[in-house]
Amino acid sequence: TSKTPASPVLSDWEYNWLTQVDALPREELDLSDPFRPAVQFKLRCDEYWIAMSPGNDFPNKPPVVRCAYQQGFSFEWYSVEDLDEQPSTLADLVHLYREYCEVLDLAISQIKLLENDLTTLIGYSLHEDDNQCFAVKLRLKSEEDETITIFVDWQNPLDFPRYISSTNEERFAHLNCEVWEPTEELYVNVGRILSDAPE
Repeated sequence: TSKTPASPVLSDWEYNWLTQVDALPREELDLSDPFRPAVQFKLRCDEYWIAMSPGNDFPNKPPVVRCAYQQGFSFEWYSVEDLDEQPSTLADLVHLYREYCEVLDLAISQIKLLENDLTTLIGYSLHEDDNQCFAVKLRLKSEEDETITIFVDWQNPLDFPRYISSTNEERFAHLNCEVWEPTEELYVNVGRILSDAPE
């Protein structure tokens, strides 16, 4: 009699991983490799994605994470050994990442309003040395040779920028910070300090 081939047996961590992957939201999930699931979603201003793979000693240690805007994303991972906390899951991680992206997206919506009649938005990215802010570059439409750089705190995008400079050294030589109104939109305040500054 011929023997039926033995089914491959999953290790504990593989079973745990696949069970957690099965609990991820289906509509945004790429499962082409179940050991490297990716979740992608679009918010108002940008598209975001997160890909996860098991690291050493999963689930006691966190998975390896790659994602959009990775520099600013951090998370705590709890194992069964952390008696004061519920063990973390991949679904928890995706939820945390989505919350992070929703805050980023609000900041990006403010930054995109810098493309207007007064200024041209050149670009923006998370700052290399300070991942709590976006480095934003723009130009005055009336001064094509001048580039203005501002660092916008993405958690508080309406606050006065952490840094502001211009290739025209005279532009902000006598900057009056008091004209900034933190209850108003970013582009309104940027327009105000630009009109207040000497050209």
